[in-house]
Amino acid sequence: MLVFYQTVKFRQFATQEPSQAYCPSMVDFRKPLFDPGACAATSAALDAIEEAGLEFIELLNRHVTGDWGDLDEHDNQANETALECGSRILSYYRLPTGQAVYIITDAKGDDGCRQTTTIMLREEY
Repeated sequence: MLVFYQTVKFRQFATQEPSQAYCPSMVDFRKPLFDPGACAATSAALDAIEEAGLEFIELLNRHVTGDWGDLDEHDNQANETALECGSRILSYYRLPTGQAVYIITDAKGDDGCRQTTTIMLREEY
């Protein structure tokens, strides 16, 4: 099951000054590199993130600011290229519990926008 979040709330969060926004302790307030579109997460991924003592917004913020997590150099470079050409962007984060989470933002559509970002467990990929 996917849970959808309003992107407007993320955009407001990502563009506010730290003193004005909800401020989890690990959030990096660098400027987003791309608009994630509508955000969805599987219930299993949300449970795993909560179990690890994290908030999904922390991982989503890392994703849109170019902290791709635990990817190898090849995948890091693919993401850098995707920022320019509009292809898919992938992040991989190993949680403190040992579980792994993927965040995937789809490629730009014909309208030039990215429509969806999905947060899921590695085994759901």
